[in-house]
Amino acid sequence: MRSDALDTSLCYSFCTSKGLDLSGIVGGKECRCGASRLNRAIWMGKEARPGLLLPSEAMSECRTHSGTDCPIRIYRFRGPFLSFGVPPARLQLSARDINYVDSIVTGHIDPDVEGRPDLEPKTSSATAPSLLTSEEAEGACPYCPSFVRHCDGLGSCWMGRNWRDRRPAATGEWAEEVVVPYFFDSDVDQTRKEAFRAATRVYQTVTCIRFVEVESNHTAAALLRVGILVGVYSSSSCWSHLGAHAETRFNLGSCMNMNHVGEILHNLGHTLGMLDEQQRPDATGNYHGHGPYLRVFWQNVPYPWRPVLTPREAAYTGSAYDGEGDAFWGYAPYDFDSIMHLPPNLHGSPIYETIPASKIGAVGQRSQLSHADVLQLLDSYRCRQASTTTTTTTQTTVASSTTTTPRAVQGCTQNRDCAVNPWCNDPNYQEWCPQQHSVCPAPYCVNDDGR
Repeated sequence: MRSDALDTSLCYSFCTSKGLDLSGIVGGKECRCGASRLNRAIWMGKEARPGLLLPSEAMSECRTHSGTDCPIRIYRFRGPFLSFGVPPARLQLSARDINYVDSIVTGHIDPDVEGRPDLEPKTSSATAPSLLTSEEAEGACPYCPSFVRHCDGLGSCWMGRNWRDRRPAATGEWAEEVVVPYFFDSDVDQTRKEAFRAATRVYQTVTCIRFVEVESNHTAAALLRVGILVGVYSSSSCWSHLGAHAETRFNLGSCMNMNHVGEILHNLGHTLGMLDEQQRPDATGNYHGHGPYLRVFWQNVPYPWRPVLTPREAAYTGSAYDGEGDAFWGYAPYDFDSIMHLPPNLHGSPIYETIPASKIGAVGQRSQLSHADVLQLLDSYRCRQASTTTTTTTQTTVASSTTTTPRAVQGCTQNRDCAVNPWCNDPNYQEWCPQQHSVCPAPYCVNDDGR
């Protein structure tokens, strides 16, 4: 980190946000970060490679013979260390940060590419739910974009197969909850378990999805019929199968501790059915009036990574209006802030640039689910907010706590997607588009009086 306005506080905050407990300023303009032996989360439970630790003898106050300032003053995070590292609340990491630090620790530039599975459903398409409505499947709407698909809660508006164990929610803001069981293989250590559990709590806080840990044996899995088997299947990578299947596997290999919660969040998105954001059909080309948002440098993309930069028609781009209680419909804008977005560099080379260029700093974050990530999950899993009943001496009223926050502009502005041909003229799509001077059906209208 370089800046003309560096001070010890800024440098210290920057380093701790990357999980590093040592910080120092060189020449008044360059902030350098490092890790002490106490920061075991950085060293992945192993001995540090030669030259990466400070000398073991006690360090003294810096005094130069000439009386000039020390070339570098080192400051240390004094703790407490949680889960053997800097407290997670202080972390602000991107995929690029995680890969950079891990590459220094391991001596390898990038995680094992070959260890990453193709993000395809484990079973054949014959057992997966249809991605189209029955009318579209029959060819009645061949030009319809993916964001007019209805979300049935089973995976109809994206590529993955949804988890399907729905049950009434006993408490909380949701009418129903979707239960996703998981169990740890015998080779998973407690530090990895803690990180995985922390990531599941993030999803549970903002969606109707509930991860439930069960006894780690195949008998429990058989009783539940379907669940996530969490283990270490490749120590040099971190991945998950796409969507819900019997024994969906989640590899915690290189996701070793709380510093990797962001990567676990990303891969749990795949487990729930989400594709990478850059796999959307509008990412690298014009898709029904939207995009492109990326320009890919294919010459820098290794062959095993090309599928995750290839547009997929089945990727989520929004959905049709699904009736009362559906607060999310229309085209979902491309999300540079998505936790599902691939970072812009691989093996030290740029693999794409953003359109506009100013968005390059946003892509690849691994700190939190973006607002659009949450909306996508709420939409696909049909999370509906619970109703509350209020009783008085004169009447009983039922008030829904659902708030309407559609992605497409609601109210008195015509949806611009309706101007795109030829699919807007398709009879099966006209219910969502204004035709000539006719009344616009909800949720779209043309002017202030809705006509």
